[in-house]
Amino acid sequence: MSLIFFKLPQAIFWRPFHAAGATIMMVATVCIFFTLLALSTGLCRAGDLYVKLTGEKITLHADQVSLKTILSQLQNHGIAVSIDPDINPEITARFDDKNVDRVMSSILRSYDYSLVWETPENQLEAEHRLVEILIFQQGNRNRIQPLEADNNLLVDHGEDGRLYVKDSLLISFNTAVSSERLEQIAGLVRARIRWLSPESGIVSLELPDSITPQQAAEILTTVEEIEGAEPDYVYRLERNQKIDSPLSSERPLEAETSVQLPLVAVLDSGLSQLYSASPFVSAYYDAFSSTQRAADTLGHGTQMSLVAAGMVAPRGTENKKIGQNRVVAVRTIDDNGFTSTATLLKSIDYAIAADARVISMSWGTEESGQMLEKAVRYASDRGLVLVAAAGNSPTGIAVYPAAYKNVIGVGALLPDGSVWEESNRGDFVSIYGFGVAEMPVGHNGSPGVYAGTSISTAYIANQVAHILQTQPDSDIGEIITALKGNVSPEGLQ
Repeated sequence: MSLIFFKLPQAIFWRPFHAAGATIMMVATVCIFFTLLALSTGLCRAGDLYVKLTGEKITLHADQVSLKTILSQLQNHGIAVSIDPDINPEITARFDDKNVDRVMSSILRSYDYSLVWETPENQLEAEHRLVEILIFQQGNRNRIQPLEADNNLLVDHGEDGRLYVKDSLLISFNTAVSSERLEQIAGLVRARIRWLSPESGIVSLELPDSITPQQAAEILTTVEEIEGAEPDYVYRLERNQKIDSPLSSERPLEAETSVQLPLVAVLDSGLSQLYSASPFVSAYYDAFSSTQRAADTLGHGTQMSLVAAGMVAPRGTENKKIGQNRVVAVRTIDDNGFTSTATLLKSIDYAIAADARVISMSWGTEESGQMLEKAVRYASDRGLVLVAAAGNSPTGIAVYPAAYKNVIGVGALLPDGSVWEESNRGDFVSIYGFGVAEMPVGHNGSPGVYAGTSISTAYIANQVAHILQTQPDSDIGEIITALKGNVSPEGLQ
């Protein structure tokens, strides 16, 4: 016997009927978290999530937990999950032993879903078991796909407060080593070789639970051939600020020109399927998954690809030259808004293989690192021009990779040409670009007008591509000079 629960508008009702020996019931306004928790009678923990269900009472503590992170935990319990790839709201909530209805009214968002429950036939009093969840946009059930296994980074906090991938260590060498010697070195910390970048000389090791990255780094730095060893540090995507009312809906955009310009690789949170077949998309790559199916649960990567391709022009550029070009959309940031040094390096390797000339990185961190700097230098040495965001807090503190000398660090301007009040600034900022744009897709929210150095970074990346079209041999200093002449208000240096 199966029970199928559907979200229905406005009314709450039960309607039993029979089909093929199964009793089927429909119920409205069921909170998705009630669904997620009903599979167990006890406690569930996943990252920053704590939930306890007791009858009709729920205790829920969630701190910036993505829906897909929660759903992936259910898959581990044998529950089939299908979802629109672009759905992944971030949940922050705290309820202690509250009614399900109260939790539902606070957390439920504008998505439709179906829940399938199962219990043995002719045992109506037996406890139901959740077997399947389907989540979709209203009227777009055909877009749902099976949820992939959790490909998000496993993030932990170090004693110094820095975030890092829990089971990963990065090492680099000061000399060439054989594969046999590499295996011997990995064996010193009982690690497995997860991934290596031959050109950059950086190797990622998967560590056992018995040793931390910090402990492994301390051991391996004593090895003669090793130049450096450090945790695979994690960096969080900054939010753009929404500053205007939402638009009615997402809208597809089509390129108006087929001019072949230097490719811009957008290293961000991916690309919505809505735009995956658009002419301005040259390629898509997911550094976390082998399926390579276009997806962007955060929306930020789609926004940046549209700006970098010239499909969305920031406000203030009406009298500026902005053209259209193609982009390589790379999912470098996971569903929780995190990326890491190793993920960045994999993305850079793909951008190089895809013949990109420009890399756009609309994110950053105040913490530098040996491996992060080496990855950036590796990309620069291969002829790519790197552009990165200066940050959305006017602290004056350097943000990386924007502050590296071989990267163009970008601050944000308002449409009138003045510096946006929330833009970071300082000597490390190479250029300011227009950073307010009307977006047909939202970032963790609805479409509308957004502001941020993320937008100005993607805009500057677009401008760099056009400079390279006519001046392909320009170095970074010449490119910055050209940018100041093209995009910055007079006198703003």
